Amino acid sequence: MRLAIISDIHSNIEALEAVIADAAVFRIDRFICLGDIVGYGANPNLCIRRIASLPGIVSILGNHDETARRKGPVYNMNPNAGQAVLWTRSRLSRESIAFLQKMLPLLKQDHMIFAHAAPWAPLEWRYVLSADQARRSFYRTKEKILFIGHTHLPLMIRQEMLGTRFENPAENSMMYAGDKNRFIINCGSVGQPRDGDPRASYVIYDTKRKTILFRRIRYDCQKAAEKIVAAGLPESLATRLFHGV
Repeated sequence: MRLAIISDIHSNIEALEAVIADAAVFRIDRFICLGDIVGYGANPNLCIRRIASLPGIVSILGNHDETARRKGPVYNMNPNAGQAVLWTRSRLSRESIAFLQKMLPLLKQDHMIFAHAAPWAPLEWRYVLSADQARRSFYRTKEKILFIGHTHLPLMIRQEMLGTRFENPAENSMMYAGDKNRFIINCGSVGQPRDGDPRASYVIYDTKRKTILFRRIRYDCQKAAEKIVAAGLPESLATRLFHGV
């Protein structure tokens, strides 16, 4: 089975459609979304509807999804992110809210975990960026492969006898995950990459061959940025799309 694992779409329909079109070439059997469908961008309802239409879709809750689907103050977000979430709340359809309400905090399946952030505390929205954070994630779980998002940075972390090894995947690189090691795989961000590369990022996992393919896809950043500005959202959310930051 081939799984397309996507995360952090952030209401960027242009990037999402480009990724879906690319995945079609690989005959994907199932899509898994690791959260943050909404936030930052200008097309939250379109993105939710498109995610909901994908074959075999399972959607994991992200911190922007969780904040957008409820009422009350916005905590633990920078001002631009908070403004975008409030804007998103005011525009979500009933169908979109219902979809967000049904999103799972965590999925465990066939020796894999799928989570938005650190899987040992899925609703605390902890990052996995350091060796200590990686060790804690491995120690508090037992599954072989942990798929995450949240940081917007594509990454493979390998647990070895001597510790953890961080690997920044090259463009369209394929890595093997069938050995005795355990792995944390961050699929990066579809709609707002932050590794200096503006192209959309996602991964394809072949469960039979045990291979992980990191993909980078060009999309119409200009159109996505223009929509953000036209919606009255902070201009910095538009300009960062061109630089992958």
